[in-house]
Amino acid sequence: MAKRIKSKKYTGIYYRELEDGDRVFEFTYKDLEGKKKWIKVGLKSHNINEAFANRKRIKTISKIKLDGDEPDFIKKRKLVQEISLNAVANRTVGGVQGKLPTYNIESLKIICPKKNIMDAFTNLIDAINNNQKRYLLELMNLLQIKEVLLLKMATIK
Repeated sequence: MAKRIKSKKYTGIYYRELEDGDRVFEFTYKDLEGKKKWIKVGLKSHNINEAFANRKRIKTISKIKLDGDEPDFIKKRKLVQEISLNAVANRTVGGVQGKLPTYNIESLKIICPKKNIMDAFTNLIDAINNNQKRYLLELMNLLQIKEVLLLKMATIK
């Protein structure tokens, strides 16, 4: 990997010379946890230059400072995780009939939210399911009470 060269004009902007003579422009910033992150902006052959990389860096840092959140283009990069076919099979419940060849399924990139989001969603769904079970039990109790009352009313006459 080629060594990163600092831009003489812009702070936090770097480039690397590739073997084919092209340049890759990158910038650095600190994320919400204070960790240094490197973001690849693009290639010189794709009309990316230091000024464009600097504008992207400024936009990223401004979004973090003002909104307390990272820009969408960085979030999208973090959401993509490679999940194997076995992981998908382990998450599957019920009968599933495969309609795609295995090699097609294995080549798919599945977007999966972060673990804390998945956990919050699971907790929410579990709470809904528990409420549903509780309401079903209460309904069954009410139906039994109704039957008992109807029988008592029928025997009183």
